[in-house]
Amino acid sequence: MALPAILGLYVLGLFLLFAELFVPGGLLGIIGLFTVGYSIYESFVSLSTPWLGVGMIVFAVVAVPVVAWRFLRSHLLQSQQDVEEYVAADSSLSELVGKTGTAVTVLRPAGKGIVEGRRIDVVSQNRFIEAECPIEVVEVQGMRVVVREAKDR
Repeated sequence: MALPAILGLYVLGLFLLFAELFVPGGLLGIIGLFTVGYSIYESFVSLSTPWLGVGMIVFAVVAVPVVAWRFLRSHLLQSQQDVEEYVAADSSLSELVGKTGTAVTVLRPAGKGIVEGRRIDVVSQNRFIEAECPIEVVEVQGMRVVVREAKDR
């Protein structure tokens, strides 16, 4: 096999290995490994000097991992989330404790309710609550709003 064909197979194999980073499945990586391996084999068998094969092995073992590592480090997320900066999706729900509203759907035990003009997901505290019954917010745990049937006022 001629030198340009050996180098072409080697570069093609390296390209397939690089493409495996973006196309999951393993097939491109396996074909790339075989292509690189075959080009190294041909460099030892077909050429009179083994230095090209040795250089290809050194390049594949040393340079390719270094380039891949630098590429991945530059394209991966580098920032970390800080717990102190985290804000819940809707922290204003805690303001609803003690407020009254109306059950929009039957709460068995979960459903929809309107409290302070806001339509929210609610969970009844003890039992089923019929639609259109007055409800009172007794507890908020994150996004979970717990209600009970309100006494008529």
